[in-house]
Amino acid sequence: MRNLSLYLFVVALLASSLLILITSTDPLVSLFAGTVWEKVFVNSISGNGIIFNVSIGVFVSCIFYVIVVYIPDRQKKLDLAPELEGHVVQTIERIYSIVRDINQVSSEKFDLTDFTKSDLKKACKSFNPNLVTNKFQGAQGTPNFVERDFGFKCANHWAFSIKGIDETMRYLPYVDTGLVKILNQIRNSSFSLLVPQLENLSHWANTDMESWSDSIYEMYQTSLTLSQYYTKYINKHYLHPSKKI
Repeated sequence: MRNLSLYLFVVALLASSLLILITSTDPLVSLFAGTVWEKVFVNSISGNGIIFNVSIGVFVSCIFYVIVVYIPDRQKKLDLAPELEGHVVQTIERIYSIVRDINQVSSEKFDLTDFTKSDLKKACKSFNPNLVTNKFQGAQGTPNFVERDFGFKCANHWAFSIKGIDETMRYLPYVDTGLVKILNQIRNSSFSLLVPQLENLSHWANTDMESWSDSIYEMYQTSLTLSQYYTKYINKHYLHPSKKI
């Protein structure tokens, strides 16, 4: 769609420019007299006022769009690019962190650069998330740290990834529409519905992570799509964290 719009704009600009020259009633420049260009610029539609006026309108509209819309929007996107990158990268890397942490604590290791749904399911089934704990900052305003299980750690990563999406959306309409579409797919993934379970894992009788493995895998695959799109259309130098290993 992006390339099609650019193609149509260029065609409209070139076609209107050519038609202005062909339909103009001004004398032909002597340089073109007696050449093949004389047949191009002097023909049956030369002097046609309707085509000339329409062509002028299209040409002026194209120039107006470039000066008033395209250049300012492009400059704003360039100005916002560093901050937007921080938020998009936060979303990608926090989702990656969920998979990386599963691999670290499981007894069924897998290749982080290329793994299947079955690989992740085996890894999730190999450990008890209630027995894997980490320290987290306590309630706001308290200096104490509290021990929380692995489910809470996954939910914490997800909270930061959603924060990255929310911060990115603040800059609409200067965010690439393709990027917005994929970010919303992540936000609305099945995993988002299961996060409250992970956040309160102690309330459930699960002794492994298998129940969440499919939704984690699908969400991770969507984040890979986001990474690939971001690299292809926005920042070709960006590398997914799995490729930095």
